[in-house]
Amino acid sequence: MSEAPILRQGIAAPGRESRNPAPNGTLPEQVTAGARLRALAETGLLDSETEERFDRITRMVARTLGVPIALFSLVDDHRQFFKSAFGLAEPWASRRGTPLSHAFCQHVVARDAPFSVEDVDTHEVVAANPAMRELGIAAYLGVPVRDRDGQVLGALCAVDIEPHPWSDEAVAVLADFAALVEGEIDLRAEVTRRREAEEMLHLAAAATGLGLWWLNGADGDLTCTAACRTMVGLDGEGVIPTAVWRGHIHPDDRDEAARKVRAAFDPAGDGRLQHEYRMLKPDGEVVWISSIGRIDGQPNVGSRTPRLVGTVQDITQRKRTEEMLAHNERRWREILNTMPQMVWSAQPDGRYDFFNDRWYEFTGFPRGMVDGEMRRAVLHPDDAERGWSCWQHALATGEPYDIEYRLRRFDGEYRWTLGRALPLRNEAGEIERWLGTSTDIHDRKMAEEQRELISRELSHRIKNIFAVVNSLVTLSARVDPQARPFADAVRARIEALAQAHDYVRPPRGAAGQPGRQSVLGLLETLLVAYRENGRSHITLSGHDVSTGVHAATALALLVHELATNAVKYGALSTPDGTVTLTCTDTADSYNIVWQERGGPPVEGPPTRKGFGTLMSERAAAAQLGADITHAWAREGLTVEITVPHGRLEH
Repeated sequence: MSEAPILRQGIAAPGRESRNPAPNGTLPEQVTAGARLRALAETGLLDSETEERFDRITRMVARTLGVPIALFSLVDDHRQFFKSAFGLAEPWASRRGTPLSHAFCQHVVARDAPFSVEDVDTHEVVAANPAMRELGIAAYLGVPVRDRDGQVLGALCAVDIEPHPWSDEAVAVLADFAALVEGEIDLRAEVTRRREAEEMLHLAAAATGLGLWWLNGADGDLTCTAACRTMVGLDGEGVIPTAVWRGHIHPDDRDEAARKVRAAFDPAGDGRLQHEYRMLKPDGEVVWISSIGRIDGQPNVGSRTPRLVGTVQDITQRKRTEEMLAHNERRWREILNTMPQMVWSAQPDGRYDFFNDRWYEFTGFPRGMVDGEMRRAVLHPDDAERGWSCWQHALATGEPYDIEYRLRRFDGEYRWTLGRALPLRNEAGEIERWLGTSTDIHDRKMAEEQRELISRELSHRIKNIFAVVNSLVTLSARVDPQARPFADAVRARIEALAQAHDYVRPPRGAAGQPGRQSVLGLLETLLVAYRENGRSHITLSGHDVSTGVHAATALALLVHELATNAVKYGALSTPDGTVTLTCTDTADSYNIVWQERGGPPVEGPPTRKGFGTLMSERAAAAQLGADITHAWAREGLTVEITVPHGRLEH
């Protein structure tokens, strides 16, 4: 056979192709190309076991072309591997490959085209190839075998032990067989991919507790994995008739489950199934099942009915947890609904999500309504901005919410309400919810206002008494000029007592004096009345702290009673007697020490306490939480008053 027809078929003649193997043993770039070698490795064919699908093709090549040897050879950068070999002698048949020095197939790869040798002895490219001597090769015809991306993996070749002219028909036949090999490679790769995907699917299903199933038509048989069968207590293998499967569905869920399956097969639907239902195991145990599936879109073999493919999962524990949470939720709501206060909760961002029955009874809003705007709608206009600012501050800082405001009741009356809320935090300290109450304090508020009114009226009358007594003293001094000095001293004491009274109970609307709303300021004002001829027998020193109205009232009563008794029986009853008041502020309390010296000798504690002493000490204990101790030393009385921190501010 002449070379010209072979060239017309794309077979390169020796010495006429630029892609001939490189001289001096250097491999051509086409053989060592990284992309080609990676593609070859990805097929998984190198060093794999023989497979009948390829052996069948090499047998047919040998018989069709009338040659003793046919090979499917894969070529990497240092050898050729015989994936299939027909008629090859030992030891090469067992070795299943040769180094590239013996490989005629490398020339097919290098050319990416058919390569033929009619007589090895006269072929300038392969005449020196040791395969001629060691394998007994006299003639060779090979065509490329490519992957789906066009990378040349190797060659399908026919080998003769005698010189053999190769016709165009032989080349075409071998190319057709090579196409069959390529198809088998693609099929093998697809089978491998599917097998790996199936293995991964089964591993994923096992890891997540899923069972796999597919259903052949709405009323067809069900096929499922062992995990699926175990989940519902079914033994055996193979398909499960639909009637058997449905028979294990809880009677209350059976019709709905069948309806869901039919809807999934409905061409007008989305082809999806998602349903939770109960299954009955053979031993009577009830398990909750979640089925999720979709139509795969491919008709079954021999049938036009699509399959419904999906997973099944045991969700019994989840359902039990949901039932427990639902029970707790109902119990929680029942408890909150029995509380006399209005109870509410809000999300971390302040959106309300719950109000108990008391809220709806008070406001008249429809039950279940949780719109945040309705809460603002019932706030008194004068309290709305203050209430909103306080709530926003709590949300921003996480500090407790505590405020008094007026809420509109269902009948239109605005009533004073105490609003309080605390944040509920998780283990990380993050706020998960706010839980609050709104308590109707309107009656208490009105009572406080009434008491305040009575208190101010009493204060007004006391001041009037001071004024009347002062006027009487003044009139007496006018009648008896010799009594004027005495009258002036009495008036000074009365005015000092009046000032002390104003300090404790300032007139409505009066502004406090800066720097004097404190314990030392109060004591100094109280004790002015006990000066004599401009000289005070009482010394005051120590740390100063602020005081509130209630605390100041109790403290004033106590100190006034001590001073009165000192004038009657103690140090202030003699010209040289003195009283020292020392105030100290410690970490836990505020302490006042009253010490008398220079008075009549003290014989011991009195046999009884007077009304004024009892009243002042009870007021101090109630309002201040004070601890009062007396030391009745012969040289004089010492009284220690200990007030816990914070009680002076009330």
